[in-house]
Amino acid sequence: MLLLSNKIILYESFFIAAFLNKPLYLPFLLLYVLIRNLNIVDTLIDRKTLIFIFLISYFLVTIYTIGYDRLYLPNPIYAMLYVLLLIFIGGHALYFESPKSRSIAIVSYALGLFTENLCVATYSFYTNPVVYGYGNLISPFSDGQVNSPSVSNSLAIGFVILEFLLITGKSKLLQVILLILTIVTFSMGVFLAGRAFFVIIIINTFVISFFHKKFRNVLLLFLAIIGIYVIFFSSSIEYSSNTFDTLFFRRMEMGIESGRFPLFIQGSSELILHPFGGFSVDRSIEDTYWFHNIFIDAGRVAGWLPVLLLIIAIFIVVKKRVNTISHENFDVSDLVFLTTLFLIQQDVIIEGDYKKFVLFYFSCLSLLLIKNKNNYSFNR
Repeated sequence: MLLLSNKIILYESFFIAAFLNKPLYLPFLLLYVLIRNLNIVDTLIDRKTLIFIFLISYFLVTIYTIGYDRLYLPNPIYAMLYVLLLIFIGGHALYFESPKSRSIAIVSYALGLFTENLCVATYSFYTNPVVYGYGNLISPFSDGQVNSPSVSNSLAIGFVILEFLLITGKSKLLQVILLILTIVTFSMGVFLAGRAFFVIIIINTFVISFFHKKFRNVLLLFLAIIGIYVIFFSSSIEYSSNTFDTLFFRRMEMGIESGRFPLFIQGSSELILHPFGGFSVDRSIEDTYWFHNIFIDAGRVAGWLPVLLLIIAIFIVVKKRVNTISHENFDVSDLVFLTTLFLIQQDVIIEGDYKKFVLFYFSCLSLLLIKNKNNYSFNR
């Protein structure tokens, strides 16, 4: 009973850490660590995990110190300490947990991030679906304007989690609830019309289908329910029908045309020419200060060093996971890793939504701790 209550503290603290941009999680997570009475000295951390932790820590330190004067942040050192504190304490708690508990904690963090952004999307929709939507949203927590691509990307994380739980869940009641949430999330994704949202759910649907064969039996029914719902939703609510048609079909007709691709080309060229950073966005391409790519933005403020550190860290995780992945141990952390790896190259991370990077770190740590091809999987 005490162990169960301890786990609840862990999961709640991870959810709170992602739900709002406040350090409310800290006392709960510290309480959990104290109750568990964990002693890192008594447990050896394997070499690859230790190297990974060092690389990520050094990556963050170089960005916020070397790039101090180039960051569009009021207090870069505070931002660095906040992120480091979260990954150290959260990572410490995850390291000593069972594979199942690690996965649930990561899902809790992901759902916290998802819940916050689902609230923003639905609040904006019901406030005024004509004024708000693609490009501009309003937050119920601050009444301030919110960038819609970041919200859409966070909804994609939630959709992937819900989809995985829906397919692997055993409770019929839970599956019904998850199905409703998944359809609502998909509808909000259509409302926000973010390309990355649809790319992510398509890729992850195929990944889940490959590792979970029973998913193929549910796929057609699942997509049919979503299709019926979207058709009914857009035709039965008159005031939002035109908005959905305009946003969805306009974005689809635009295809891959976007200011982000020229930004990537410009940023990559500048990164090669500036080993110590110091370049900036050509605002004639897009009116922004960021390249929306963690590698290029890191290079912009601190040069090649943090870029190389992050590349090596990712290589360590991928190399380790390639050697251990199997149908038996395919885990929700694999989906979170793939999704966040894609999103940190699509969003403002080091000066914006750092919580996606924290989630990426947690998923990497979880994958590094999977020891063999028969290790426990979340759905077992």
